[in-house]
Order: sequence, then C-alpha cells, then structure tokens
Amino acid sequence: MTDLAPLPRAFLSVLTNLHEAGGSGTLDVNCRVVVGPQRHPLPGDTHTWLTLVSRGLITGERGLIITTEEGRLEAVKVQAGRVREAS
Repeated sequence: MTDLAPLPRAFLSVLTNLHEAGGSGTLDVNCRVVVGPQRHPLPGDTHTWLTLVSRGLITGERGLIITTEEGRLEAVKVQAGRVREAS
C-alpha cells in the first residue's frame, strides 16, 4: 500500500465542519451535504467529500453521511490545533 500525502487544510476544515455539526448530515436535491433541521449546506465539493470517504474519515449509512471513529479523532486534532491557551 502506498503512503498517502497529508490532507490539505481545506479538506480537514470540511471534516471538522461535519463533526461540529453533530457528525452526520444528509444529501439534498443538489447533492450537497446538509445538516440540522434548517438543512444548512456544509462547504465542500464532490472531490473533497469523496477524498474523505476514500481515507475512511466519513462513510455513508442509512441515508446519512457520518464521520467514522477515525474521522472524529482527526477532527478533534484539528480542533485542538485551533485552541490557544491564555497567557
């Protein structure tokens, strides 16, 4: 198996947006991933979403797009990188 290059920051941002929105969404009629009762569309093009699937960070199940355990761990790492301790 080949080593995969690290994901670009924009891809990790899409993953983190899904995680912060509760970890699951559905597809709307325009094939966008939407979350919440207002069906708010998340950013990310088809290439980004499919790359996250191919890396095992998100999956589809029972009509939902959901983060996997590995995806949740990666999103938490991204979130931790955003936190700055008060000095």
